[in-house]
Amino acid sequence: GIMTAEEFKKIREEIGITQQRLANLLGKSKRSIQAYEYGKTKIPDAVWSQLKLMYTEMIVAELRILSTLMNR
Repeated sequence: GIMTAEEFKKIREEIGITQQRLANLLGKSKRSIQAYEYGKTKIPDAVWSQLKLMYTEMIVAELRILSTLMNR
């Protein structure tokens, strides 16, 4: 389904990056990121895909760390 502006912001915050950093990573302006988060601009599918990939990679990295710690 279509994700909301609020979900977009929540995921960015969970990844732990600023609007500016996300803008740089996506090749967008900070204003574009703000417009997505305030629901002023429809979030392009490509941007959603990239954000979800970053989130997934973060979770995988955390699981690897936990696995390493548990196997000591």
